[in-house]
Parts: sequence; C-alpha cells; structure tokens
Amino acid sequence: MSFEPLPRAFRDDLAACDRGSCHILDLGCGTGAAWTQELRIAQPVGMDRFPPRMGTVAAVVGDAIRAPLRSAAFDLVVASNLLRHLLPNAEGADLISGWQDLVRPGGALYLFEDEPEGAPAGVRNYRDLQAFLARVDPGHRGALVSLVTFRTWCDRWGGAENWQTGLMRNEMTADTDAVIEMLRGSGSAPEGEAARLIAAIKTDGLNYGRFWWAAWHRAPREETE
Repeated sequence: MSFEPLPRAFRDDLAACDRGSCHILDLGCGTGAAWTQELRIAQPVGMDRFPPRMGTVAAVVGDAIRAPLRSAAFDLVVASNLLRHLLPNAEGADLISGWQDLVRPGGALYLFEDEPEGAPAGVRNYRDLQAFLARVDPGHRGALVSLVTFRTWCDRWGGAENWQTGLMRNEMTADTDAVIEMLRGSGSAPEGEAARLIAAIKTDGLNYGRFWWAAWHRAPREETE
C-alpha cells in the first residue's frame, strides 16, 4: 500500500538528494506500488526476497534481516510495512543496526508502518484484515506494530533519542475490489473469517487510518571523524 501524504521530513530529505547521484534503497519493495510518484521518479533500488519472475521489482534478491548489500552505500534507506513482518524472526536491535549500516554519512533510514487505530468501521475492517493475514500466513506476515511499541524498543536498545517520529492520517484510497479478490482466494471456508471480512468491507468499506514513521540520520562524515 501507499502512504500519502509523506511526512515533510522525508520530502525534504528526498528533495535534498542530487537526483543524478542519490542512491535510494527500498527494502521489501514487492511490486513497487507502495510509493507515490514522487519516489518512483527517484528510481530507488528495490530489494526483496522474491525475484522479479514472482512479481517483484527487485534489483537485489535477498533477506532484509541480513541485507546482502555494501555498507554505507545509500543516501536513503526506506522500509515500508516491513518491520512488523521481520521482527518475529529477528532480533530487533540487530535488524535495525543492519539497516543503519547501509546508510551513508549524511543519509537517513526511514521506517513506515500502518497503525489503523480508531472506531470508524472502514478502519476497523483494515485492522481486522491485517490481523487475519498475519494469522493465515504467519511465516511471511507479522502483527501490526504501534509507534509506542517502536519507541519502547528504542528505549530498550538505548537509542530512542536518535529517532525522529511522527503519526499521520493516510489519505490514500484503498482498492477494495482487489482486497476482496485476495480474500476470496485465501482458502477460507465460505462461512469462515474471510467471508465475514468480505461482507464487512462491502458494507462499510476499507480505510487505512493512520500510519507512523520514524527517521534516523547518520551524521555527516566530518562530524564522525
């Protein structure tokens, strides 16, 4: 899914990149549909565990838990709705430090994660959808991670003060038809949870609700020497 609007901090870092020499990494890129036109124009390098023949736009195939990439190679590293899927199989601190290691001096790491809290029916449907997908495919999907949980992890790792964070309303429109087709193919019995989700989405729609973002910046080289 996409996030819109993108936080001002991210837009500023993207604008500061020299488009001729700026290197951007999209971790867990999938089909490449997770980003607005603004980022696609910047032509990020996509990395995914699935190769292009399986529907991704990955230029690099590998596991983001230990990305097979050179240290300090990217001006911007972006992980969109990826953290929650990897944490059950990775030590959080090692995972984050590995992503930080990919960032050049003066560059940044950005994390984006859904946080569809609240009572509106469409938001509830999206939250229930994510919980359902995590249950039926636990090997590839994880439960939603809140910003509060992320900040708690940062405190545990000893680096909360090094992160800039924010919480925003996602204004993107969900493709309910595509979601319903996916649920129909999930293998759930007609009287099962997938059928109930389909009925709820048809009645009340689907709304992404909120998302949170977190940014970590590596100090410029002259500050590290």
